[in-house]
Formats: sequence, C-alpha cells, structure tokens
Amino acid sequence: MKQKISPIPSFEVVPDLLEWVRQIIDLKGNGFFTAYQYNLILYQKKGEAYEAIEKVFEQFYGKRRFSDREVFFVKLSQWKKRQNKF
Repeated sequence: MKQKISPIPSFEVVPDLLEWVRQIIDLKGNGFFTAYQYNLILYQKKGEAYEAIEKVFEQFYGKRRFSDREVFFVKLSQWKKRQNKF
C-alpha cells in the first residue's frame, strides 16, 4: 500500500528571522570576521569585540570557534589579506 506524501506546507517567514539564521550559519565562515569588525565599532576594544562574538558562536555551536585570541588574530590578518586581493 503506497502512502500518500503530503506536500511541505508553505508559510511566510519573517525576513528578519531568515537574516538572523543566515548570520548564525555565516559565523562558521567569513561571517565571523565580519561580525568581529562590526563588534569592534561597538566595543572599541579588540579583545572585547572578539570575546563578544565568540560568546555568540559558543551559544549556538557549543564550542569556541578559535582556541585563543592569538589564533583568531592570525586568521583575521590572513582573511584581511585575502579581502585586499579582490
């Protein structure tokens, strides 16, 4: 006996929610560095800006993205160099 598969219900999602989800997913990639730059404007201190975004990352992924600040700042420098090539 074949089971009839019902279509996935369609519904309207609030654009802000979609943007929020995209940003959380983006933290695993280059979005982490972009969020850091935004936080740097807010916090004015590199360490505070970095720790704030790590806290958000840890809340959603259960671990820190980088093992320590030094590793982060090396990766940030590499990311900035790649950005300047384009």
